[in-house]
Amino acid sequence: MFSNDFITPRKNNSEVVKQVLNTLINTTMRKRGEEYATSTMSSLLKELEADYGFLQYVEIRDTRLLEEEERINVMPNINAVLPTEVGKALHTIISKLSLSLEDNDGYFLIREFQKRVGNEYTSTIKAIGIDTELLLLEHKLAKYRFKC
Repeated sequence: MFSNDFITPRKNNSEVVKQVLNTLINTTMRKRGEEYATSTMSSLLKELEADYGFLQYVEIRDTRLLEEEERINVMPNINAVLPTEVGKALHTIISKLSLSLEDNDGYFLIREFQKRVGNEYTSTIKAIGIDTELLLLEHKLAKYRFKC
């Protein structure tokens, strides 16, 4: 009878991308510093742009040199992309970022992401295909394979 959009208003792609990337960068910064976090995220976006062309609409800025500028700029063009495609790209970003970190830092990145992404985004990210429990399992399996 009721649609999910009525019960839980869905965020648009640009809002979701900005929130997810900000959360990932802020979480990575806690362990590795701002320079590492922003440069790694910028590199990941460039690398994945071939598979997900709409990532060209996302810009990461090094805010250490800028005053009162936002770290992440997401152009509204990204809102024309299917949310599930955006979800696939974000899933890949989270996965690759977590695997690039040493020891258990990647696992804890995903755990912290779960806690910090914000309640108002939790249902939306799940609806677009970002399953953090699946990401944790994939991370464990990938690290296990790497050790063997």
